[in-house]
Amino acid sequence: MMANSTDPGIASEILGHLAYQFSLVQPYLKTELHTILAALFPIVIGAHASLTRPPSAAKPQKRRKSGGKDGNDSESDDDEEDSFQRMEGFSRSDAILLPLFAGATLTGLYFLIKYLKDLDLLNMVLNYYFSSVGVFSVCKLLADVLQLGARLVFPTYYASMNGIWQVNNNLKEAINISAKGRETVRRSTPLPGLLAYLPLPKTVVLALWKLRQDVEDKITFKIYVHRLVAARIHLSPLGILGAILGLAATAYYNFVEKTWWLTNLMGFAFSYTALQLISPTTFDTGSLILAALFVYDVVMVFYTPMMVTVAKNLDVPIKLLIPREPDKKGVAQFSMLGLGDVVLPGMMIALALRFDLFLHYLRLQKPTKTTKPTGEQWEEVIKAPYVAPSKHWTDQFWTQSWIGASHALPDGVEIGTFKKTYFWSSLVGYIVGMITTLFVMITFQHPQPALLYLVPGVLISLWGMALIKGDIKLMYEYTEAATEEDDDGSDASKHKTSADKKSNTHSSFFSTSKVESNSRKLDKAMGKIVEHGHTTDEDHDSKDEGESSKKSVTAAGKKLRKDTDNDLFYFGISWYKRKSKKTEKANWKSTEGKVEYDNEHGRKRLRTA
Repeated sequence: MMANSTDPGIASEILGHLAYQFSLVQPYLKTELHTILAALFPIVIGAHASLTRPPSAAKPQKRRKSGGKDGNDSESDDDEEDSFQRMEGFSRSDAILLPLFAGATLTGLYFLIKYLKDLDLLNMVLNYYFSSVGVFSVCKLLADVLQLGARLVFPTYYASMNGIWQVNNNLKEAINISAKGRETVRRSTPLPGLLAYLPLPKTVVLALWKLRQDVEDKITFKIYVHRLVAARIHLSPLGILGAILGLAATAYYNFVEKTWWLTNLMGFAFSYTALQLISPTTFDTGSLILAALFVYDVVMVFYTPMMVTVAKNLDVPIKLLIPREPDKKGVAQFSMLGLGDVVLPGMMIALALRFDLFLHYLRLQKPTKTTKPTGEQWEEVIKAPYVAPSKHWTDQFWTQSWIGASHALPDGVEIGTFKKTYFWSSLVGYIVGMITTLFVMITFQHPQPALLYLVPGVLISLWGMALIKGDIKLMYEYTEAATEEDDDGSDASKHKTSADKKSNTHSSFFSTSKVESNSRKLDKAMGKIVEHGHTTDEDHDSKDEGESSKKSVTAAGKKLRKDTDNDLFYFGISWYKRKSKKTEKANWKSTEGKVEYDNEHGRKRLRTA
């Protein structure tokens, strides 16, 4: 006689345990999905915004100026966006300094919270500090989002069922550039894809063309204060609108109400800007820093009450707030994610994306051999010219997405697409680490150090993918430690070895030399949108630096003012007019025999601009 066994098998036990765990997690799914998306948003957009010309690509080709054949005035701005952007890099010594400085700061805040009776004053001071520091980040984020939205609505190229269309501003029409051997087909609307079939009145169409032109133009602000300030600033209308919205959001946060979505907006802005300004420099340096902060996070969360106490008591925009179900009394509840858990792994993910771009242009390089007059063989590498992906992302969206049929792009049309192998692998590792963090936190009902799970997820996925693809050597040797000479094309920079470039990583992020270097980089970056006066030869000979500065401002003021020299203040606004280098006149003229210099008649350059 045989009896059926009632003991469940191993498979049934495993499935039952998984079902039980899922029942515990299910009420939190909405909140945790919100947490993952909130963490991914600044990482993805910040990583793509950090893209710049890699050393494996040549400088971009000069674009046609306004009034060119394609009729797109915005193309003349490409050089500004395609130019090489230097980021502030970490060194190996920072793997020790970062945890020490972070621990000292956290300890100081912890004891302040313990001994202060009223935390409102501390929160107010910190909020004002972070708001004043982060207002630029908020303005930049909003301006970039508005610019992306404008390019999405008004792309230069888009695909339709009958080919690729190019929008021409001057002719105010879209032309089918893929219709070879056929009669040219034209459209009168600037809207792309299916939107082009909307039956719009002529007045609306003309208004859309005007709007398309206005959002790409720039406005020039000129300001002059006698012997103090002389500057010319170029801003787009969307940049001005973004600045206004950013200032309004920051003011509302500080003086009206600290809502959770404004806290997240400022957190997004901090992360977005940080990923564009800071780089791990190399993959090994980034891995060391993440490993050091991995230990720091574990110690501060599991073995001290500092991290949890500071996070719960400080109401400052250095974290992301995720709304949860209210408690029994109806009080709103929030989950918290520190910005460190976003920015620190995000720096490695952004570095992986820039490495993908480096590999893309490395594969496009073509070695060529030339023979010198002496008969000696000379081998050189021809680099492909750089095309900024951020400038052409919307063109890629409209030409190769599900919105319309995919078509091969005509010759000469480039949109900067490239494979993102290491970016996606590191992003998948980050998502797996975040899911693990949330699962463990829900299971044990205890705050978790997110870096405990995020760091292994990102690093294993990155180095593991490099091992699979055979790019370990390339990944280890890749560096973003560029110097001023690396970008100017000079002979000195060409003869620099990889060891010389690697030595730039030895300077700590906190060193005095880095602070001075940052100051020079900031001045150069501001020079792209702000034109200052430059000192003349007489200024350099001056022994008094104050007098030299005054002469510089006075010289710049002559360029900006249209009034008499007796004016104390001048301010003006005008549309920014671009000049082609071929037609631009020199700003000096010869005065041979007319100007005395060192008691002799000589030849001297006088500025006329």
